Amino acid sequence: NVSSMFQNCLNLTTIPSSIDTSSATSMSNMFNGCTSLTSIPNTIDTSLATNVSSMFSGCSSLTTIPVFDLRKVVIGSNMRNMFSSCYNLTDTSLDNILQSCISATRYAGTKTLSNIGVSNKNYYPVSRIQALPHYQDFINAGWTIGY
Repeated sequence: NVSSMFQNCLNLTTIPSSIDTSSATSMSNMFNGCTSLTSIPNTIDTSLATNVSSMFSGCSSLTTIPVFDLRKVVIGSNMRNMFSSCYNLTDTSLDNILQSCISATRYAGTKTLSNIGVSNKNYYPVSRIQALPHYQDFINAGWTIGY
């Protein structure tokens, strides 16, 4: 359990690549409120995570994220607000979120992108998300965009 481990570390700018999350199942709020965090390394292992809710919520300086393996996450409340208030994500990072959602196959609740807090219409309009390379794969996997 690494829930809330770095929550509200306002001066955290990078995540150490040496951090080992390979056996973590609960990662909720892990970096919530880390307003200076700008990128997430490819070394964050989410393959066993079942809860990533609000994991990066409030990381307003975050621009770059990798594709996450979310196969074990229960869709719905356990993904809710994962990237809420991440206002500066690049198109590549948004596409990586689509790919991460596609890997989250355990259905419980809803498969609406707004539940992971990315589709804020003021920052990421549907037209921008629809233009991403993996949008059709996202739709084919049964996901929708909502507010």
